Amino acid sequence: MKTLKSLALAAAATAALTGAASATDLMNYTPTATPAMAADGFDWQGFYDGIYGGGFDLTGGAFGIVGGWIGYNFMLGDRWVAGVEADGLYYLNGSGGWEVFANARLGYLVTDDVLLYKIAGIGRYSGGDILYQLGVGAEFAVTDNVTVRAQVAGHQAIGAPFSTGYVVGTLGAALHL
Repeated sequence: MKTLKSLALAAAATAALTGAASATDLMNYTPTATPAMAADGFDWQGFYDGIYGGGFDLTGGAFGIVGGWIGYNFMLGDRWVAGVEADGLYYLNGSGGWEVFANARLGYLVTDDVLLYKIAGIGRYSGGDILYQLGVGAEFAVTDNVTVRAQVAGHQAIGAPFSTGYVVGTLGAALHL
């Protein structure tokens, strides 16, 4: 019987002390701020550079190209993206030909990670002609700072007959800094 009384006294003391500790903890409780979550989606504003490959079809035949670009995007509200870009390409047909362009882009974010855009630019061909290009593209964010994009643009020498223009298709990847 003495053991039963000791056990009951120990249980009562433990319950009383545990309750006191819990009450003290609650009186000294200080809520902590929840850390801010990063915004969902890709950050399209800022500098980027990238490389691409593709091809185009001239009257004399189709051949491949390689090139690269560098640019800067500006956010216009939540969904519109405007940008400036310089790009250059090299012909893989043995001619040593090249083209360079200064472009403007305007796009719309279909989702936070998908940009559909139009591009327009003026440039120069290695043969000396002044060119313009008009095109459309789609760019997809695949990581926090890498995108892939596909673009189709018509290139035309200024002052030349429209029939001498050609379509350039490219697929590339960019690193957004």
